[in-house]
Amino acid sequence: MKVKVATLDAFIDCKDGGNSACVVFNADALTPPSPHLISYLNWEQW
Repeated sequence: MKVKVATLDAFIDCKDGGNSACVVFNADALTPPSPHLISYLNWEQW
């Protein structure tokens, strides 16, 4: 998996842009994605 964006705003921009490769990490990009962001991304696809 790739670290695509690091903030919620960036995630929303990326998702709205139709980029299915988005993977969202917390701001420091070292911790796992937040649970609600995983849900929004439909983590099961990964």
